[in-house]
Amino acid sequence: MQKIALVGSTVLSDRLIHYFSSTGFGEAVGMFDDFEPVGKEKYGRPILGDIESIPDLFAKGAFDSVAIAIGNRHRRFRETVYRFLKSNSVALATFVH
Repeated sequence: MQKIALVGSTVLSDRLIHYFSSTGFGEAVGMFDDFEPVGKEKYGRPILGDIESIPDLFAKGAFDSVAIAIGNRHRRFRETVYRFLKSNSVALATFVH
């Protein structure tokens, strides 16, 4: 089962954690959020760091891919995160429900 980290720690992250586990798609190992302290738990998962720390932890094998859990209200920021992850060769999870 693949290990997936989430970008964002709001209700959308909670939903993705549920979808991933209920479908056997993967295990959500934690979340990245620029506004939450590292180590804080939300939805039973830890905050792993801020968005800038994703490439380093990915390179160290902390997770297999990343799912962007940023909703439609923040489309431009979501695109910025997507471009940052792609430019740093971070694998993105694709989940269709």
